[in-house]
Amino acid sequence: MWLGALLLAVAGVGAQQAEIPASGDRFPAQQGESADGKAHVLRVRVDVTETGRAGNCVVVASSGNGAVDAQSCAMVVKRMRFTPAKDDKGNPVRSTYVVPVKWMAP
Repeated sequence: MWLGALLLAVAGVGAQQAEIPASGDRFPAQQGESADGKAHVLRVRVDVTETGRAGNCVVVASSGNGAVDAQSCAMVVKRMRFTPAKDDKGNPVRSTYVVPVKWMAP
């Protein structure tokens, strides 16, 4: 089984960066490395609630592997927490972020 680390960098208001160890998050062996033998790289767009939780996730730039893309979106929604965007009065508001995702072999 392929096991790696999921690296995330969030583009948008209050930009953040996070590395999520892939403990227990494994891809089936047939997913392996990307076609060029390097890390899987993709970008997803996620809706963020006023409380900072990730919601809807859509792949906007595929890794070329549908299973990797789906697993990445599932992990972003499950694990990522954001500092919510704020309106002009300082109140948390819903927002959308584009998240580059990179799976790297350990």
